[in-house]
Amino acid sequence: YSVRPVFIVGSLCVGVGSLCGSYTRTFPMVLVNSLIMGAGIGNSGFAASGILAPWFIKRRGTFLLLGMSGGGFGGFVYALVFEYVKLAFHEGDIACTIDSTDPSACEEWRPALRWVGGISSLLMLLASMFMRLPDEGEVEAYEGETDQKETVKEEGTVTSDDDTEDTGSLGCDYTLIESSLQSTEENGHQYEQTRSLLNNAKHEDQQPELSFIEVLQTRTAICIVCWSIAFGACLDSYSVFIPPFAESIGLSSQVGALALSVSGLALMIGNLTLGVVADRFSHVLVMQLCMVALTGACIGWPFCKSEWSLILVSCCVGYFFTCTSLFVSILTNAYEHTAKGCIMTVT
Repeated sequence: YSVRPVFIVGSLCVGVGSLCGSYTRTFPMVLVNSLIMGAGIGNSGFAASGILAPWFIKRRGTFLLLGMSGGGFGGFVYALVFEYVKLAFHEGDIACTIDSTDPSACEEWRPALRWVGGISSLLMLLASMFMRLPDEGEVEAYEGETDQKETVKEEGTVTSDDDTEDTGSLGCDYTLIESSLQSTEENGHQYEQTRSLLNNAKHEDQQPELSFIEVLQTRTAICIVCWSIAFGACLDSYSVFIPPFAESIGLSSQVGALALSVSGLALMIGNLTLGVVADRFSHVLVMQLCMVALTGACIGWPFCKSEWSLILVSCCVGYFFTCTSLFVSILTNAYEHTAKGCIMTVT
């Protein structure tokens, strides 16, 4: 079909999971709602990066991380907003102290989850209306035209079509040639001859399409899947345990929320800066450096004893969480010509 219904289903799952989760009182229902929320995030949040990456080739890392920086900004805003929404539904510390033995006491998080989850679902539904993947050759044609205009501007002369006949072996822009053929008045014999040469060139350059099973057997996919399992454990541990960890060392719950918020802001800054570095050097190299730095930050996290040390570690963790977006560009670079349909599935 298309990516739009996938994104719409994911958005609805986030809304339904938030609504049902706010009324959950048994552990089996917690698991059910977790599955619903997980399906929603997988079909919306993670799918967004898979939709964005194919739209760029030469500056894929820069624009992919620029787009995903919204996730960092959302994390920065979400943690603080959720705390303030909880306070808005808080009935007072005295009531919580009196009813501390009642499981339903101090449950301001329930209406807060409904409001925040509903707003998030609505925003994702609106975004899904504009989601689509590029058509075959659309990106190549656009970037080819852009490069040609930049070349003309730099040289100060207009390059004729005859001067650009040599497409070379570095990557022929077939879509641009086809559009030139349609707009050029040639006689029938010359047109058919050129069209035949173009089709032969496309057939020679075409690589076999891999199935999903064949993709999973490749080294890149295996490494990415193993990395995702390890990184998911790290990300979940940090997001879940930072607030209670702050309270365990004598800090307030607001400090824990602030730490999560700061990590979201650092993630946004990391996306805005490391994408340019990845395009300049190597996506794989930058991802490796991010993982090494992230390992050091996670090892140092349990040794935090003060507010400033916790905020500092949160900044480091958030900044190097950028690798959550870089792996999508690595997958796209590896499979965009041989298994384009499998990129979002592996993601």
